[in-house]
Amino acid sequence: MHPNLGPNGGCPVGSEFIDGKCVPLVPPPRCPPGTSMQDGTCIPTSVPNGSCPVGSEFIDGQCVSIIDTPPPRCPPGTFMRDGECILTPHGNCPIGTHIQDNQCVPSPGPSGCPQTCGNGHGGIEPSCMCTNYPICGYGKYLGIKYGHCYILSFSDGQQLGAIRENPQYVKGGFFNDIPFKICNSTTGCSPGKEVEMGESFYLQDQHGLYTDPKSTKGWIDNAHNGDHLGFTHDTNKAGRFMGTPTCAGGECGIQLRGGPVNGGMGFACPMPTPGVTFYNNPKISQKLRFSEVTCDDYEVPLTSGINPAVKY
Repeated sequence: MHPNLGPNGGCPVGSEFIDGKCVPLVPPPRCPPGTSMQDGTCIPTSVPNGSCPVGSEFIDGQCVSIIDTPPPRCPPGTFMRDGECILTPHGNCPIGTHIQDNQCVPSPGPSGCPQTCGNGHGGIEPSCMCTNYPICGYGKYLGIKYGHCYILSFSDGQQLGAIRENPQYVKGGFFNDIPFKICNSTTGCSPGKEVEMGESFYLQDQHGLYTDPKSTKGWIDNAHNGDHLGFTHDTNKAGRFMGTPTCAGGECGIQLRGGPVNGGMGFACPMPTPGVTFYNNPKISQKLRFSEVTCDDYEVPLTSGINPAVKY
């Protein structure tokens, strides 16, 4: 020891007098939590039996699952929201949305345009298209509701429209975007429950004849055996429909029946824009897609903000 220095050679705290000089002390190495030093190496500390949950084991210092757990999925008719399965009306997402990863998400138009209309042909400024997804049935339910309005289209996207020459309905008519209201009778069209298989309904044309300045509503009639379905004001001639949920062109649809013998609704003739009729055979039936829209008088508002004039 230097004769003029103290016991530690007068070195500052954190150093030691070695070989005639103050040398900094080096702290010992430390291992991260869950490990300990053995022979200069950090080794995972053994975990008491039962410390890791069932289905996992201690690997590299942590509890690791040894079971391949699939991501949670919701049963049909529900979708995932904030970790919970939320019930949707018979598996349908609200209009303007669609199922994606078990959730109802907004359905934007091309270039990110928001969906603002419900007939598949409208748009807003700046111009953009929008799509209204067809209503989907579920189990015994057709998906359509009494008192609500729908545009009808075939599996190729062409609508059930009207022609100028006479009051008949055809595929791809001159007049399209016709809202048809689902009525439980010719005297009752008030909003109600979903239509079930085995229950009948009538289709009320909300536009009326193009020559009528009052837009008087009427009905799809019950023409059959080759006679073309047409527009009528006579409630005694209104067609009575029934349906079965199905697919049409890769999307949800309804296979329609009706007429005097509850036969299938099919094309009346091989034309580019064929008319439709009720056949006696219930299996000879076209599948139509029902896309919900606001009724022209807005007495049945939707829940998707399709038209800003509708107040909820």
